[in-house]
Amino acid sequence: MALRDVIEGFKAVSSAGLLESGTPKGTRLFLGNVLRGDFHPSTIWAVHAANLADKEALVCKDRRLTWSQVNARINRLVHGLQALGVKPGDKVAYMLKNSNEWIESLAACNKLGASAVFVSYRYTPREVEYLVNNSESRAMLFGEDFEKVIREAMPSLPIPETRYVQVGGEPNPPFASYEDLIL
Repeated sequence: MALRDVIEGFKAVSSAGLLESGTPKGTRLFLGNVLRGDFHPSTIWAVHAANLADKEALVCKDRRLTWSQVNARINRLVHGLQALGVKPGDKVAYMLKNSNEWIESLAACNKLGASAVFVSYRYTPREVEYLVNNSESRAMLFGEDFEKVIREAMPSLPIPETRYVQVGGEPNPPFASYEDLIL
């Protein structure tokens, strides 16, 4: 069955009024996005935020976030990345260890229509240079543990100074703070 057939089936169910009463709002949100052609994997965060708002979604160390909190942070990160000049089709490099921010960043990138470029946290500055230059990344998010590696690689990277975002800790200029970006 082709995606076109699935969409036509959704349209038929929707026009018959079968989604109006008794349908969870997350389902209506999901199907509405599909019918508009605006479906992307990060839609799942909005669907779960609509249905499971106060349930835990992410737990990393001592931080616990609900579905609605994660969805709100993803949306604010989308706007933050746009404010930095990231647009659909751009590539965003990530040098992060597993964390809530890693998941938020991936979902925000996806929702924005940008591509995520994953940079191993084990890379040396030269390896970072190679990957970022060859991927043509236009922004970089990195964990505080990698500031030294990023600073050393920066002069050879195509990313403007204003598009480096540090996750965790107090960033030193010219780096922006992830948490400030999503305020």
